Amino acid sequence: MKIGIDIQCLTRPLTGVGYYTLGLLEGLAGLEEAGGITPFYFSFHGQVDLPSLVYKEMAPRDRKIPGKILSLGWKRLGFPPVEWLIRGMDVYHFPDFIARPVRRKPVVTTVYDLSFKRFSEFTEARNLKYLEASLPASLERSDRIIVISRFTRDELISLYPVSPGKVAVVEGGIDDAFRRPLTADELLRTRYRFHLPEKYLLTVGTWEPRKNLVRLLEAWSSLRAAGKLGGYKLVLAGLKGWLCGEIEQKFRNYAGQRGVMALGYVPRSALPAVYRGASGFIYPSLYEGQGLPPLEAMASGCRWRRRGPPPSPRCWGRRPFTSNRPIRAGLRRRSRPSSSARN
Repeated sequence: MKIGIDIQCLTRPLTGVGYYTLGLLEGLAGLEEAGGITPFYFSFHGQVDLPSLVYKEMAPRDRKIPGKILSLGWKRLGFPPVEWLIRGMDVYHFPDFIARPVRRKPVVTTVYDLSFKRFSEFTEARNLKYLEASLPASLERSDRIIVISRFTRDELISLYPVSPGKVAVVEGGIDDAFRRPLTADELLRTRYRFHLPEKYLLTVGTWEPRKNLVRLLEAWSSLRAAGKLGGYKLVLAGLKGWLCGEIEQKFRNYAGQRGVMALGYVPRSALPAVYRGASGFIYPSLYEGQGLPPLEAMASGCRWRRRGPPPSPRCWGRRPFTSNRPIRAGLRRRSRPSSSARN
């Protein structure tokens, strides 16, 4: 069987979907059947940066066609069929929410979360319109739908007329790089590279409303003004995304004198050391299909504290951080020295 995997999401800076897709390729490249798998993408801007094993075992195809023009044709006309462009496949897998037009071959699609249905106000109007129009048809023409958690499976089945037997849960994993022991030299070099303070609490995620960064910054400012953070600083790691004007304004208000700094996009190669150097990890997101940053933080050995049972290793789902109070409480716990903090 020959399987084509759409890796268009790897042509842009990697975040959750991109890292999931890259990890999928790395895992498949180690299988005996890897020779029957063909990653493909459309771009005029050179090759996608893939691990050497993927290039060796899978022979990715890059078609010199502008991705934006193709995307426009698919959205408006449902044309051209992917099998016209990438021939010879028995199955096509689309790991970025929406299945592209395929007329005569089986289709597999991966869905990560349905935040645009639960929090439509947190989604750009243009993207919301696209997802509302495209996802139902994509689900209907998909022969198999992969979701990354049982939470997303339950959401999908409750919100769309999808047969449960059509949906398979394949949970996202953590890259081995996050479990690798780090030397003191690596930690020090990362600290100097990003100008990290000696004591900091960390949050990782794209700047967009669902990540709840406005409430985090407000809670931080309140505790900082009350002198309850013990000299810690707050470090934000992540790209600026969509509808982030209020986040940017709060950051400008609280940066510097309020002990807040932003790193911007942090390459995957540097993230483990950024996690490991943190005194604690904060993740106030309102909704996640799975929520990889907390898992990465724990795998990296970032110190954390908890009350009651430990957080689920499978999915963060919907979290009740709709006011500043629980965020302030979490910040205060994580900024207190304690022998019970876990490494």
